[in-house]
Amino acid sequence: MLLCGGSAAFIAILRQYLPAYFGESLIAITLGLLVGNLVRIPAGVRVGIVWMSRTGLRLAIVLMGARLLFVDVLRGGGIAFALVLVTMSAAGLTVAFLARRAHVPPRLATLLAVGTAVCGNSAIVATAPVIDADEREIAFAVGAITLFGTFAVFIFPLMGHALHLPFWLYGVWTGAAVNDTSQVVAAGLAYGDSALAVATVVKLARNTLMMPILLAIGIYVGHRGGRAHWRGAIRKSVPLFVLGFLGVALLNSLGILPPAVGHAFTFGSRFLMVAALTAIGVSIRIGDLREVGLRPFLVVLGASIVLTLATLVAISMTRGIWESTFHAF
Repeated sequence: MLLCGGSAAFIAILRQYLPAYFGESLIAITLGLLVGNLVRIPAGVRVGIVWMSRTGLRLAIVLMGARLLFVDVLRGGGIAFALVLVTMSAAGLTVAFLARRAHVPPRLATLLAVGTAVCGNSAIVATAPVIDADEREIAFAVGAITLFGTFAVFIFPLMGHALHLPFWLYGVWTGAAVNDTSQVVAAGLAYGDSALAVATVVKLARNTLMMPILLAIGIYVGHRGGRAHWRGAIRKSVPLFVLGFLGVALLNSLGILPPAVGHAFTFGSRFLMVAALTAIGVSIRIGDLREVGLRPFLVVLGASIVLTLATLVAISMTRGIWESTFHAF
């Protein structure tokens, strides 16, 4: 954890000497990738890296609620649901079609679908016990989602700047189209704090749909592992850090958080995010990604391209709604 914290401080200094495009998130992911794949890291240090990449990132999201108003979060998240439902359906149907054409096994196809459409690796891990997926299928799905998501962290900011997207449009696009929460945070932060806030609200709206989707999957497959088995997985899918994020935003809206505490929360959130993204970069093993295989990756790539383009077109056609909702962020 100290290593990740030190890297966050180092990145803050390094960023001053780099072009504006090289934000903290891109530097953190790149630095983490280099360290994780070139340096042998002791097992004891890896425990802290895992904690920072998971718990640290969620804590950063919770603290970020201090810079937002509760009513804005609810309004933005509520409007985002309509977009998310449409784009998730498009992504899921595309995965189903491509997986059948590529002869990807049904359980792996299901993991790829929820990972692409809902919330990345968290959705894969939560869905796996519901459909009795084995370790190899889980590893393949996580690898494919991680590989595309890593590309997205670098490609989305480039596309956003090339298209001259305003922060609110870019934030909605990123939150709705990028797979994993950590990847959304990285891509959003690369475009600025306001884009990050919008992307996080939209992404958390996607995350809250995980429980009803798991419930539907459990019923569809006939809960083969037994009622307690799939119900337990559904209970674990409830994103508690989303409730924490809403709680801090509510405290901020009610004026309960003193300004000094709010500023400390905002600073702590940004610091933890950079540290967590560094840890995530360290956790990505390029050698492991090579073992994913071409077919699962092509399925995710095809579905992600459809999701990316469909989301951008949908947002552009209704941009007045999004601008009025998120311009204050």
